[in-house]
Amino acid sequence: MSNVKNIAQQRFNTVSNWLSMSRIVLTPFVVYFMFRDAWRVVIAIIVLMAVTDMLDGFWARTFGQVTDIGKVLDPLADKVSIVTIIISLAFIRHLHPIFIGLIALILFKEILTFFLGIFVINRKGFIPMSSMFGKFAVFALCMTFFLIIAGYADKYPKVGFVFAGISYAAILTAGINYLIRYVFKPRTR
Repeated sequence: MSNVKNIAQQRFNTVSNWLSMSRIVLTPFVVYFMFRDAWRVVIAIIVLMAVTDMLDGFWARTFGQVTDIGKVLDPLADKVSIVTIIISLAFIRHLHPIFIGLIALILFKEILTFFLGIFVINRKGFIPMSSMFGKFAVFALCMTFFLIIAGYADKYPKVGFVFAGISYAAILTAGINYLIRYVFKPRTR
């Protein structure tokens, strides 16, 4: 039975865990270059972070490095990087209220899933896994914020609004799926 204390005592030193950790390490660089108005560098680092996000789980499953700490670290790295980047983006760019609402929804969802994850680990004895809904939500968010960073949301607001709408729907779907799978449904094995 896993709980937060047992997870903290596991081995950390795996390639997949370092890939997850690299997203947290790269996040301050993204923010720094955002404030320096070096948007090409920002995009390059975010692409690198997205690649590490795809590789960490693949590497862990392929090479037998799946650990409970990795199951916690991967979504934690996503939360830290996404929340930090979107808050910085909100300060730097004058965003349309629809994007500010999206940022508020993301913050609410990330904080809620973090605490629900701790609840599930401690009360139900297992670590919640990400779903395809959650992965699609992250992809939709990446596309939306790429449009904002690249300036396309300003040039083509309807396209930005469509991607924001897709992101809203994806986040809500992922959140509802998470609640159904892990909070309201009893665990069966």
